[in-house]
Amino acid sequence: MNKRLLRSFLAVLMGLMITVSVLGAMSARAALSYVVDETGSLTQEQIKELDARLAEQSASNQCDIVFVMVNSLNGVPVETAADTYYDNNVGYGAANSGIVLYISLGDGEYAFSTGGYAYSVFSDYECNEIASQVVPYLQSSDYYTAVKTFGDGADYYLQHAGQDQTGAAVEKKHNPIWAPIAALVGAIAGWIGTGGQKAALKSVHQQQGAQNYVRQGSFQVTDAREQYLYSQVTRTRRQTEQPNRPTNSRPSGGGGGGVHGGTSGKF
Repeated sequence: MNKRLLRSFLAVLMGLMITVSVLGAMSARAALSYVVDETGSLTQEQIKELDARLAEQSASNQCDIVFVMVNSLNGVPVETAADTYYDNNVGYGAANSGIVLYISLGDGEYAFSTGGYAYSVFSDYECNEIASQVVPYLQSSDYYTAVKTFGDGADYYLQHAGQDQTGAAVEKKHNPIWAPIAALVGAIAGWIGTGGQKAALKSVHQQQGAQNYVRQGSFQVTDAREQYLYSQVTRTRRQTEQPNRPTNSRPSGGGGGGVHGGTSGKF
């Protein structure tokens, strides 16, 4: 193959990879803050440390993990407050994945709000398990440990998403943006490799008839033409069952048009 043509293909491929990488980074929108304390219960040093911890866990799972603590719900249902905060501030990547634990100290209520990828990971069971570990620290006013426990619990279930009860190996999550790149690289590499081999076959030509493939004296071909007339395809609609979600689902609290999951409770 012409070396100049090969270099041109490689240059185009490299440009495409760089462009897709930049778009991928731009689409990975993360929460502005991972620890929000409107009650003054945490020191600035604690907030800085915990925010960095949850930010690292969020990036590693490609899913926002956010803890919010307020003084009062002001009459708003805790689920609505959690969903509204999610819609306005949370969502990792194109799927806007995330989990929020929204706590009102004055009302003694909490709610989880999940969306995107986290919606399929955190059913009622996972949310209640995390709450059972976090609530005792809220009751004892140990809010620093409550945030750490929440982050570690969310990180655990995200890392073990899809693992069965026997402890089978977890299937690692990969960034889907590289799948089309890998396919394109493979296609171009295959085209380049086979192109040179095809060009070397100067003596091979496509046959227009079947005469050359018939043993002499065994069969008489009276008409070597083959014409395509028509085809008829019949399709029958197949009914599929919708999977049951073992979690509470509710419309977007902030009017974003999405669907949230999560549980709520009192402490």
